[in-house]
Amino acid sequence: MESFRAASVKALNRSAAVLWWLLCVVLLYAATAQFAEDLALPARSVNTVNACKNAADAALILLPYWLLPGRWRWSILIALWGMSAIYAIDSVYFRFTSECMPLTLLSQAAHADSLLLGSIRELLRAEDALYILWPAIATAAWCIRPIRRIVTNAHAGAGMRCICIALILALTARAQMHYTNDYRWLFYYWNGTSMEFMEATRIRLIDRTSEFRCSRAASLRQSGVAVYMLTELYDTACALHTPRLSAAKRNSLEKFVLKKQATDSITTKNIVFIVVESLNAEAIGQRVGHEDVTPVLDSLLQAQGTISSLQVVPQVRDGISSDGQLLYNLGLLPLNSGAASQNALYGKRLPALAVRLASTHYPIAVFAERGMVWNERDAYLAYGYRRVLTSDSVAAHYGGMDTLGADDATLRYALRMAEASPKPFLMQILTSSTHYPFREKAAPDFEGGAQSGPERDYLRCVRYFDRALGDFINGLRQRGLLENTILIVASDHHMNMDSGLTPLNPIVFIAAGSGHSLQVKYPVAQADIFPTVCDLAGVRSGWRGVGFSILSEDACGAVDIYGTIHGTPKPERIPHMHRAFAASDSMLRSDFFPEL
Repeated sequence: MESFRAASVKALNRSAAVLWWLLCVVLLYAATAQFAEDLALPARSVNTVNACKNAADAALILLPYWLLPGRWRWSILIALWGMSAIYAIDSVYFRFTSECMPLTLLSQAAHADSLLLGSIRELLRAEDALYILWPAIATAAWCIRPIRRIVTNAHAGAGMRCICIALILALTARAQMHYTNDYRWLFYYWNGTSMEFMEATRIRLIDRTSEFRCSRAASLRQSGVAVYMLTELYDTACALHTPRLSAAKRNSLEKFVLKKQATDSITTKNIVFIVVESLNAEAIGQRVGHEDVTPVLDSLLQAQGTISSLQVVPQVRDGISSDGQLLYNLGLLPLNSGAASQNALYGKRLPALAVRLASTHYPIAVFAERGMVWNERDAYLAYGYRRVLTSDSVAAHYGGMDTLGADDATLRYALRMAEASPKPFLMQILTSSTHYPFREKAAPDFEGGAQSGPERDYLRCVRYFDRALGDFINGLRQRGLLENTILIVASDHHMNMDSGLTPLNPIVFIAAGSGHSLQVKYPVAQADIFPTVCDLAGVRSGWRGVGFSILSEDACGAVDIYGTIHGTPKPERIPHMHRAFAASDSMLRSDFFPEL
């Protein structure tokens, strides 16, 4: 008996390091599986395949354990707590935006979305407490002195370490094969053609082309947590580096983005550009009961001198709203990874809309929020706006914004600024009341209708914005400014009714008082708005962004006798946009733009 007990103790001491690691892997596996369920990451895989994927991710994340000496085995708790915290935060962020949180945002705590922070209580679920439970179990086990002593002193020879690392890598390789097969199936589903295994693996892990990385959630779904985190760390490191362009590369980019010279004919009209938070095209023209949701926008669409498109394809990425502002002010597509407004804009001479019009139009911006999210205020200064007024200024003028609501107060304040500003002016206004979770207190109730939940709340907020827009237009008319103003309304991105962002549904572009009556019925890119606005402003030379103006000869389809463009985008637009994403990324990250 004594010999058996001694042998058991010896075996336990020898395997304690492995058992402690397995306990932590099992707990991290539980957290990883919960995270995958929260973000719907399993996709089409069966349960056994999902188990392999989650187990491989957990094991690979904790692989560095086998490279540490015995006295550092406690540090595995840091990885366990850290990953559980990332899972918990990302789950809440995903419920808010339907997108994963970029790692760069972790270093920008001061620029966290105030609406997100104010909605955390509504976004939390009871099961989120499990993200704390899993690492707490491991920590409680480590606090037991005999366990801590045995694990710390347990011998793990080089042979055992090599075997464990080899098994982890083998499990990871098997899981990545499953991820590749899932990606091949998805490619076949959408394209109807098969993709070779090696080609799919190369696209996922090496090339990671812009169409593959159309969203962070998709990249995470198609690579797994561990590989996704490694690529995120790589992209974050790359974002800190500003490469110098070769002469050939610079020349290629200039040929791509600088259009042939033409004669500018700058308009003498004021330009008011309202960037509307999360305005879905499908909300335009809707009715709830006997009430129109957007009577003002509906009337603008039908007015003479209006250019409109309800088929604008959103192209925002990590920066979400700030990416829309980048597209509308600079005409470039977002970075492949990261937010341009965090690090790529400052200290450079940007050919933004406000800069191009600075000699004739006084540039001013008015925000319905504080301008902290994604460094919006600093970004607008980089875009060339002389005055950037935030919700602090609006609230100070009206003694708060609760009674009027954010959009109404902001548009009223913008009206005062328009009256006081030198003429002509360029004014960009950013709204916020239609942001998820649609809690604008001043939004009116509908008398009837079957909608309920988030959709009803969203339409209430859209109706509220529409009413505030109508008051703003009447204010311009009363002050004698409307006849000499081009009024542009464009969505920054699309909002899913359940919560968050989806890139699949169209957004809105309306330009009233433009002198052109045109309804565009084919899909246009969000990048096409900047050159279209340049045309409306009379800026026809030099920098035009990476899109095509709706009014240019590159426009798709044919204009009928009613002033409507019908048709489908030209086939060359797809490869052009693929190149445009790469070109935009190169220009924003590199020294393409000269220093101030």
